[in-house]
Amino acid sequence: MPGGALVVNVPSLIDWIERAYNVRETDLVKTFQRLTAEPDGPYLANKAAGTLNHKYVTEDVPTGLIPIRELGLATGTPTPAIDTLIEMAQLMTGKTFADEARTLERMGLAGIKTAQIFGVVRNGVPKR
Repeated sequence: MPGGALVVNVPSLIDWIERAYNVRETDLVKTFQRLTAEPDGPYLANKAAGTLNHKYVTEDVPTGLIPIRELGLATGTPTPAIDTLIEMAQLMTGKTFADEARTLERMGLAGIKTAQIFGVVRNGVPKR
C-alpha cells in the first residue's frame, strides 16, 4: 500500500500485525479477536490504561500522530482521521501537546518541498 505523497510502501494492517505479533488469521476480525480475547493473545495481558494521563496518549499523540499530520500538511495529504484523534485527545486531556510535539521544525523539515522530505524519509537527515 502506498504511503501517500511520500510514495513509501506501508504494510496493510493485517501484514503489520503479523510482523509485530506473529498473529494472522483468515480475516481482520478474527485476527483482532485473537489479539484481544484469546488467552495467548498479546493484547490480553496489556489492559487498557485507567487514565488518559498514560503514555498511550501523552507520548503517542505528540510523537506519533502529530508528526504524521505535519507530514500530511507538508505534502498536501489530508489526514482527517488523525486530525480527529489529535483533537479528541486534546479535548479529553486539556493539553495541546504543542510543547513536546514532533513538528516539522523540530524534525528539521520545515519549509522544504515534498521531494526533499521524501529524500529524508528514504535516506535520513543529511549530516551538517
